Amino acid sequence: MLTLLYSLKDIKCMLLYRPRSVQISYHHTINLT
Repeated sequence: MLTLLYSLKDIKCMLLYRPRSVQISYHHTINLT
């Protein structure tokens, strides 16, 4: 669960910088789950 929360936080931060990277990270997170 901690990993998921950390990923979400990372995604939120990245969203402000690189929306594309966020999508990729989001997909990876879903695959890992």
